Amino acid sequence: MTEKISFYYPDFNDMTIKLKIDKVEFRTNDVTENNLTDAYKNALNNKINVLTRNTKINDLNLNSDGTLQIDLNKEFLKETNVKNVYFGKRGGIFKSK
Repeated sequence: MTEKISFYYPDFNDMTIKLKIDKVEFRTNDVTENNLTDAYKNALNNKINVLTRNTKINDLNLNSDGTLQIDLNKEFLKETNVKNVYFGKRGGIFKSK
């Protein structure tokens, strides 16, 4: 099954949140957290690293409005300077279309 996923990321040039829509393939027995982690890392073609190399998704929570909140591992905080960067309420957000 292939889903269109909206990936949001910060654009530090104009201080806005940008959107990139990509197709992500899900197969039986795939771990959704792993698929989305890899897809997010690859979606931006190394233009910006929203998720660091060692960042992994611990948990996913699909809200009634279609947004997917993600819980990231501690490496995300260690490897980024999130104290000085604001890019959304809780960081990057995936939205399924």
